[in-house]
Amino acid sequence: MKYVHAGLFAVTTTLVQVASPAAAADLTLRLGHHVPAEHSTNREFAQVFVDLVSEKSDGAIKVQNYPAGQLGGQRELLEGLELGTIDMSYADIGVVANYDLALGTLDLPYVFDNMDHAYRAMEDGLLDAVQARVADAGSFQVLGMIPVAFRDTLLAEKDVKTLGDLKGIKVRTPEAPVLIDTFRALGANPTPIPSGEAYTAIQTHVVDGMEGHKEFIYTIRVPEVAKHWIETKHNLTFNVLNISDITWNRLSEEQQATITEAAAEAAAHFRTANAEIDNQFREKLKAEGVTFSSPDLAPFREAVSPMIEAFVADNGADELWSIIEETR
Repeated sequence: MKYVHAGLFAVTTTLVQVASPAAAADLTLRLGHHVPAEHSTNREFAQVFVDLVSEKSDGAIKVQNYPAGQLGGQRELLEGLELGTIDMSYADIGVVANYDLALGTLDLPYVFDNMDHAYRAMEDGLLDAVQARVADAGSFQVLGMIPVAFRDTLLAEKDVKTLGDLKGIKVRTPEAPVLIDTFRALGANPTPIPSGEAYTAIQTHVVDGMEGHKEFIYTIRVPEVAKHWIETKHNLTFNVLNISDITWNRLSEEQQATITEAAAEAAAHFRTANAEIDNQFREKLKAEGVTFSSPDLAPFREAVSPMIEAFVADNGADELWSIIEETR
């Protein structure tokens, strides 16, 4: 294998025999993901990628985009990549970490100072390391990775002024091991539930609230049933764009190159478009009656510090951690 770099994306390519012109034409791939169609990662990344693939291939490659969990949740889509029933998906890196726990390093709390820090780390080896680990662990490859937004906590009936106020609170999380451990370390009771069920779970008091970033929570209408936003800033969400090994290995080199270039350009587009989205959705949440609290995060960081040290040591994550620290 070799790594082909394109902008902020690096694509792992396996050399395969070039298909005949007839075989190279009229290829249709299915891309499934969990976020709603109106979400920026769909509008400004997935759909841009789809359009670029069509443009660059003169219509010979078509990617059908299925947002909002139409083809399944994040875990189901990754399993579909392994089976070859799904060609492509994008998912939170925390869910991909089910295949290699060390990847949860990117989900560790309070490890990225800001977006610039995240991009520096990606450019200085973090993306390469993630791709190599996924290639070894699963039956799919990471085409690229984008940092989306910092995650906070939204509760239905309780505000949080101090760390102690989180004790025993039931918080919906995705099936992401490090996010689950983070909320345990903070004293809460994390409850993994698919994102499509989060609204009803809060409405029926199965959980007290959820964690996530502003746009996603707003888009799935959770502020209708929860109004207390706590700026815990506990994690930076990374999405990874994936392709099944079964699909990748049946593509010609020309098709692989087209997909590689489209992914790189879509990522660059998203970085520019994403710059102001978080602030825009803060104002939209306020317009929905959501109140914001900003507790002192020093006790939060202190509470998770032992977890971070143990995680890096126990999961062979020293390489990933070193890149993050060296680019801080």
